[in-house]
Amino acid sequence: MNVIMCNLALIFFKNGVFMKNLGKGLLVVLFGFGMVSTLGLSMFFPEGSNLKDFDTPEEKKEESLEKIKNKIISATIDINPDKLNLKSKGKWITVYIELPSKYDVNDIILDVILLNELISPEVRLYKIDDNDNDIIPDLMVKFDRHAVKSYLEDTQFCEITITGKLVDGIKFEGSCVIEQLHF
Repeated sequence: MNVIMCNLALIFFKNGVFMKNLGKGLLVVLFGFGMVSTLGLSMFFPEGSNLKDFDTPEEKKEESLEKIKNKIISATIDINPDKLNLKSKGKWITVYIELPSKYDVNDIILDVILLNELISPEVRLYKIDDNDNDIIPDLMVKFDRHAVKSYLEDTQFCEITITGKLVDGIKFEGSCVIEQLHF
């Protein structure tokens, strides 16, 4: 890449494309032949010039944050009991959430965890441990058994999906199938 310093502007040339930094993050890219005059600078470019303004650093940062917020990572979900006796008088269904190793379960926002997009966990009943003994920490949360049973389909096997969000805005989702027993 060739760089030429010119009267309040930097001109970059790379692969037949001229890029001009006009300050404050404004970048103009020129293709084709023609003439451009900016900030007292005149340059000749191939005819049919095509100009494109690139985002300012602030806009790029906002775009990156938006991509992060829309990112959904896959979580491993384990549910106890995995065979749900519908006549049981038990109070809780326990869910273990494990994130990929580069994420930290300590960053999960407890208030936004949902089971099947409807049921929130009891936020005072949580624990970080390693339930499956794989050296990756899990977040254990508990859901009201009666509330969960009332929303499950009347089939033998039901998919439970847990969704949530980390403090940096990244969302997670994971599913597990449980069996319903009708004793």
